[in-house]
Amino acid sequence: MISSAFAQGIYFEAIDFKGKAIQVVSSGGPTVTTINADGIGPVVTLWSGEGPTSVLSGFTITGGLALAGPYYGGGIRIENASPTIINNAIVGNQACNYGAGIYVGGDPLLSNLTR
Repeated sequence: MISSAFAQGIYFEAIDFKGKAIQVVSSGGPTVTTINADGIGPVVTLWSGEGPTSVLSGFTITGGLALAGPYYGGGIRIENASPTIINNAIVGNQACNYGAGIYVGGDPLLSNLTR
């Protein structure tokens, strides 16, 4: 398993776990660490069979956009996966159909999420 600790700051990017058992964790928590997709698509995508050891923790998830097919999951898109998503703030995302903040099409562990 790979673990990445992100320092405080704003990260302009989108993350796709690509089926990997990785831990993406901030060192300072969601009040000081942000992942902003800046409208390029969903901020975080987990749709390749990720399991509970695929972890996203301690971020503000913002700037996600799901306005082109498949039209759902602007902030976090979970499909066919069971990741662990804890201690995150999910704000300022958009989707054409479902899940502007988070779309769940799997069996994830979701805990301590705010908006």
